[in-house]
Amino acid sequence: MKMFSGNRRMKNALILPLFVLALLLALAGCASKNIGSFSEGDGGAAVGGAQDSAMNAAESAPADVSAPSYASASPDMGGDASASESRKEIKTGYATIMVADVPKAYADISKLIADLGGYEFNKDESNQNSIVTVYLTVKIPPEALKKFETSLAEAVGKDAIRQYRINSEDITAAYQDSAARLESMSASLEQYRRLLEKANSIEDILAIQREITTLQTEMDALDGQIRMWDRLVEYATLDISISSNASPIEQSRRFDTASEAFNKMGNGFLSTARGFGNVLVWIVIVIVSALPVVVPIVVVLFLILRLRKRRKNRREQP
Repeated sequence: MKMFSGNRRMKNALILPLFVLALLLALAGCASKNIGSFSEGDGGAAVGGAQDSAMNAAESAPADVSAPSYASASPDMGGDASASESRKEIKTGYATIMVADVPKAYADISKLIADLGGYEFNKDESNQNSIVTVYLTVKIPPEALKKFETSLAEAVGKDAIRQYRINSEDITAAYQDSAARLESMSASLEQYRRLLEKANSIEDILAIQREITTLQTEMDALDGQIRMWDRLVEYATLDISISSNASPIEQSRRFDTASEAFNKMGNGFLSTARGFGNVLVWIVIVIVSALPVVVPIVVVLFLILRLRKRRKNRREQP
């Protein structure tokens, strides 16, 4: 009995550890199965969902019309390339010239400008009180401005040049910035065109077309500005005034031909006749204007004189 009782106690003592061990093994197996299930199921679905979201976002990018960006480029873009470019300067100026012979001076200046590779852009001429003045707007290569100044003094005389000034405006930074912006816009335009080829919905196509139209308009305006700068940089613009240094009296006394003398005499006669006629007209105007005052005064004086004459006649009668 004691031996049987002892064995039974040993069995009872082993059952509890074995049960705990089996429970631990079972829990370990479940945990391993759950981990594998998560790796193959939930984890794969999560990764696959992220990939699908990215693809959907890329496909729906046309709806977001602000996707391509073309922010203004900094003038520092390009670094050494920008620094190595030639400077962009707009040259403008003016000259005031007074000579005895205006037509000859104009001919000499026109020939000088043509010899330097320039051209006449605009011309205006006035003749007031026999004083002839020619106004010119000319275009000259900037590198020829020094030569033009020296040759102009030789052609018309240094004392004839009353005013001469050249102004310079540096547009290098603005020019480089506009060129960089135009290049960035061009790249953005290509992006929009590629997106347009991949667009599927009408809404996306219309949205992209609007952005392309807006971008193209801005590019055209910027390109026009750059082209205008190129023309202004290529040629300097000068405003030249050529007038006579003779007084009006000296000019009026000069008669180059007999017909000019007869014309002067005819104009003088007509001017005198017009002046005399104007005097007569003004006399008539003054008389007519004074009639409302003069007529009553004359009537009153007439009545007074007539009354005095009657009184005098009465006194003389016996």
